[in-house]
Amino acid sequence: KTFEPWRTKKNTFDLFIYGLLGISCCQFLYFLTIQLSSAGAATILQDLSPIFILFATCLIDKRRPRGTEVGAIALAMVGVLLITTHGSFNSSAISFAALLAGIGCAFCVMIYNVEPKQLLEQFPVTVLQAWAFLMGGVFFTLVFHTWTISYTPTFLGILGILFVILVGNVLAFTCYIEGVHLIGPSKAILYGFSEPVTAALVTFLFMGSPFTVWDGLGFVCVFLMLVLTLLG
Repeated sequence: KTFEPWRTKKNTFDLFIYGLLGISCCQFLYFLTIQLSSAGAATILQDLSPIFILFATCLIDKRRPRGTEVGAIALAMVGVLLITTHGSFNSSAISFAALLAGIGCAFCVMIYNVEPKQLLEQFPVTVLQAWAFLMGGVFFTLVFHTWTISYTPTFLGILGILFVILVGNVLAFTCYIEGVHLIGPSKAILYGFSEPVTAALVTFLFMGSPFTVWDGLGFVCVFLMLVLTLLG
């Protein structure tokens, strides 16, 4: 089954679009946005993706957006904004490069949500993800000549890299794409908005970060979004 996705031209093309332009470029642009701005700004910009996904879904299905879809997206974006900024909107504007990278990341999220529909009907998620990560690794290694970069990580650095790779990428993307397969991209991306909620809870419970009224309002918005998603 490992090599079956490469046996037809259509599947090969779809796998390249999904693996390189979707998964791999999304990962790169997300971390680039963090480097150019902050993790909060990168999260907010990435969470513009439901707009692209809704547009693509309506285009494919030849229909107009439903009221519940538009309402759920609006609530989700407000909720993420409140949780990420803690209600503080006085920070300086991000650079144009960060804005461009963040919007590009959101567009790539749309690609890996919408593109793999036919692939997911034929092949296991694990096979598609394995090829996506392998293609991305090879591509960015050749583009950025990573063998010329001098970097010697500490033991904790190695553990951090392994955690990001195994938990933050391999496990997270595999579970998420399986969700896309089961419930579709429009609902899957909205359930993905629970990420800032879980991050806020973890930092509050285990790292002593303050929990503000704005966080609570953000939680309410995300909860209402989930209700609208279920009703839709």
